Amino acid sequence: VTYAYENTVGSSTTGKRFALTTPAPSPTSPITVSGAATITGTYKTQYYLTVNSPHGTTGGYGWYDSGVNAQATVTPLTVAGGAGTQYVFTNWSGDASGTTSPSNDILMNAPKTATANWKTQYYLTVNSPYGLPVIGQGWYDGGTNTNAGLTSGTEGPNVFSNWSGDASGTNYANSNNILMNAAKTATAIWSAEPAPQVGGPVVFPQMVIMVDVMGNIQAHPVTTEGALIANVTQSSPDGSVTVEIPAGTVVLSATNTPQYQNYSPYYHTVNPDVVITAAGTIAAAPQGSSAVRAYQMTPAGITFKGHDFTLAARYNAGDVSQGKSVTWAFYDAKAGKWVDRETAGYVAAGAPVPNSAAFRAAQAGYFTIFAK
Repeated sequence: VTYAYENTVGSSTTGKRFALTTPAPSPTSPITVSGAATITGTYKTQYYLTVNSPHGTTGGYGWYDSGVNAQATVTPLTVAGGAGTQYVFTNWSGDASGTTSPSNDILMNAPKTATANWKTQYYLTVNSPYGLPVIGQGWYDGGTNTNAGLTSGTEGPNVFSNWSGDASGTNYANSNNILMNAAKTATAIWSAEPAPQVGGPVVFPQMVIMVDVMGNIQAHPVTTEGALIANVTQSSPDGSVTVEIPAGTVVLSATNTPQYQNYSPYYHTVNPDVVITAAGTIAAAPQGSSAVRAYQMTPAGITFKGHDFTLAARYNAGDVSQGKSVTWAFYDAKAGKWVDRETAGYVAAGAPVPNSAAFRAAQAGYFTIFAK
């Protein structure tokens, strides 16, 4: 008699089968029947592991003996998509768990399914000819917000203006939010501003204001202590600059003595007059700034006791780039650097007319309006 057993036998349950065990049934086929005989084939239960993934190449799927552990795999864990798009494996779900490949062990006590989950990422490109290195360029999860940035907003005569392309805003270090729902490009726009000539001529209107307190005794008399009896207000011939010194102010020289004195109602000691001139040369402007107007007040070292003087100057609106604002600065010759108005102790004064700037101070020096 010849007989045979199927190596596998199906089941009414999908993903379940029975597999013939080894060794084969005994006695082996064929046999000669001379009496009652029993031939037994032994089967074991097996279950199927299904591994699903929309990206990459899966592994670990197949039939496993009941009670053993299996693992699902997928490679690679990052898969390129279209331009500026990629898919990154995140974790296993279904009957599998874990956040890498292979998965954690899967106990095969029933048909099992392992599903690989992925996230979509998009690339942000940040383009700029200056202010390098750029900030924010790279891959981002789809649906998240990010920002583009630059290391610096000035480089030589070039000044950052704004972001364009898929970015917006006027802050060089941090653009407005960029929604990463596709590959995006942020482009930095720059403008070139002529750098002030260091140690060379600066094109400013030539003017001179002489605070000639003693030039007209009746107009600007002083007390015996050197204090102005009346307010002094004088302007340059072209009207671009005006200085005001309140009554009661004592103008002190560099040696801390009154600049103007009255020893009798008819005799006055005349020291060099306080003079304000348009500066012909300037020190290097602060980074990111451009000089708009520059003035020198002499004699050097004079101060104002009792009251601050007020200096107001007009400027051409065309000299100030769009998006810039104007501010006064004071050149500290000893330190060899510019000091902003607040640090120098200047107090902002109301601008008398449009396109003008004013401040109050108690110390003469080298004053410049900067646009930054």
